[in-house]
Amino acid sequence: MNLLISTGRVGQVVARNLPDGTPVTSVSVAMNKNWKDKQGNRQEKTTWIRWTFWGKPAEIASQILHKGDLVTITGEVTEPSVFQDRDGKWVAALEGRGDEIEKLSNKGEHGDSNGA
Repeated sequence: MNLLISTGRVGQVVARNLPDGTPVTSVSVAMNKNWKDKQGNRQEKTTWIRWTFWGKPAEIASQILHKGDLVTITGEVTEPSVFQDRDGKWVAALEGRGDEIEKLSNKGEHGDSNGA
């Protein structure tokens, strides 16, 4: 079974249509992990997942998702990618084909639930 479920904050949402009219929406989701190291210093690691939605789910994603929203996305793992972040550091990202979206809250809100 190929199943990927991620919960995190939306980064970038890019919607487009293919030449045949098929809607495609790409959504990046940041998952943060916080911990304290042995010296008691706060540490943080962010893992990015780039989701791609096709067809009707792409239309829904482009309409309801905005930067900073807290979401859970379910789909399947595709090929990972490597890219440079804003600081020029090379970063690996998981890639997924999204099937379902659960919007948990808008940016800065808690408890607002909208499903798609």
